[in-house]
Amino acid sequence: MPDEIDGYGGYKFGMTLKEADAVRDDDAVVSCDYVGVKTCIEREGNFFGEKGVVTVQFDLKTNRVRQILITFRRLDGEKGQKACRKVLETIATPLIDTYGKPRISEDNSEIAWYARRGGRVQLTKLCITEDTGAVIVSYAPSEPF
Repeated sequence: MPDEIDGYGGYKFGMTLKEADAVRDDDAVVSCDYVGVKTCIEREGNFFGEKGVVTVQFDLKTNRVRQILITFRRLDGEKGQKACRKVLETIATPLIDTYGKPRISEDNSEIAWYARRGGRVQLTKLCITEDTGAVIVSYAPSEPF
């Protein structure tokens, strides 16, 4: 487990929009509908071996990076492929390899890792069926910026 979780993929908590937008050439500044979020940066790609979207959220008050999400949507339900469950299984292994033994919610829908010096990684299972749903990995600081 790293001592501190300070962001993901070059995006760091507390960065300004200008700093975060300079991290990658293939991202886009977009409006987004998250509570307490002013704007977002998004990019599609392959993360942990699965197709997903990174969303960098900027705080409404400070306009600095407050959270980073990687969303794996399997809403079309690739029939017979257990698409949502497969994503969960595929990404859980590298997260456990990187962050160690997690804390698991009572209903097994959330797995979380907390760094000793700050930061959290959370894996959330939103599978409706084994085929359909979404899995989200979120990176957040211990204290808001």
